[in-house]
Amino acid sequence: MSLLDKRAIQRSEKVCNSCQINIEMKTAIYWCTICEEAFCEQCDKCHKSFKFSAKHKLISIKEIQSGNSDLKVSEVLCCEEHPDKIVEVYCVNHSKQYCTLCATLSHCKCENVTSFENAAKDIKKSKLTATLIKNLDERNKQLNEIIENRKDSMNKFETTSENIVKEVATLKKVVIYHLDKLEEKIKVEVASSKKRVVMKYTD
Repeated sequence: MSLLDKRAIQRSEKVCNSCQINIEMKTAIYWCTICEEAFCEQCDKCHKSFKFSAKHKLISIKEIQSGNSDLKVSEVLCCEEHPDKIVEVYCVNHSKQYCTLCATLSHCKCENVTSFENAAKDIKKSKLTATLIKNLDERNKQLNEIIENRKDSMNKFETTSENIVKEVATLKKVVIYHLDKLEEKIKVEVASSKKRVVMKYTD
């Protein structure tokens, strides 16, 4: 999502997230690095007026587009219950990630609560992940083959086009040569015919 947001910002296609909820399409001018949302001028004022978001760091979208900002792709997940907290634990019982506050308040009775890093390691070692990686590798090979075939087709097309252009040029020269010869022949025949007719009328 962060990558898509950054791409939309760079293409000047990013709309205000708050307005978008209300089915309004206003161009965003600021980006909140904490909420990871874009705001128009009016929503930006509202965002700054709330106590919990007053100190959030905002970056001008023009700065992001020009490459002068320090905006980076997000490497952390924020807790859904506590947006100001970073996700650090994973509850296997509920198959969901939480911050340490959630783990303390709501998941203290859960038997299988582990750190987010350990959960990620377990996921990487799972059969499902291995199958997914295998499928991705196969797809990658297929895509590479398609790209290579496309390159070969483009090269063949360019070679064929060049040959056709050369053949057309050669054919054009041949046609022009024969037309010139035919024109000379017609001129000679017309001149000869004219001479005979003149001589006939003279006689």
